[in-house]
Amino acid sequence: MSKDRIAIVGMGIAGAILSDKLIESHFDITIFNKRNSSCSSRVAAGMFNSIIPRRVTKSWLADKLNPILSSYYRKLENKLEANFYHPLDILHVFEYNKEQNDWLGKMDQVEFKDYFQSNTLVQPNNPKLHSPLGGVYIKQGGYCNTGIMLDSFEQYFKAVIPGTVTNVV
Repeated sequence: MSKDRIAIVGMGIAGAILSDKLIESHFDITIFNKRNSSCSSRVAAGMFNSIIPRRVTKSWLADKLNPILSSYYRKLENKLEANFYHPLDILHVFEYNKEQNDWLGKMDQVEFKDYFQSNTLVQPNNPKLHSPLGGVYIKQGGYCNTGIMLDSFEQYFKAVIPGTVTNVV
């Protein structure tokens, strides 16, 4: 393998994960990063959802990515000694009768069976939540605290391979 170094510009989510994979594959890398608390990877909510609520369709590649997602992030949390991956069921509250009917039609379809908590509507038990039409819990959703993940990547890279991260002003 060539001993040329690979330059990674930016250590957002994509740059950090790419850097990690290249290091695992024994490439020499240098990461040039301008730490910015308002960069998109740090301000992103980190939400992931298997179902697109407005269209009641599965997210792009949901069937292929969901089995990988949990395993990958759990291993990454162990490696980085951090806690940033939070799988959760997501409550989607209906606004309109048509929306409720669209969801009820999808809930009975076999291709959606792994994405709903049950085949019935729920009435959220929260007095602050106005939901006269009820809602549905979507499985295989949650959030990733991207700020913690990126800070942990930076600490890991600096500890494991000193000189890997170059902070640009």
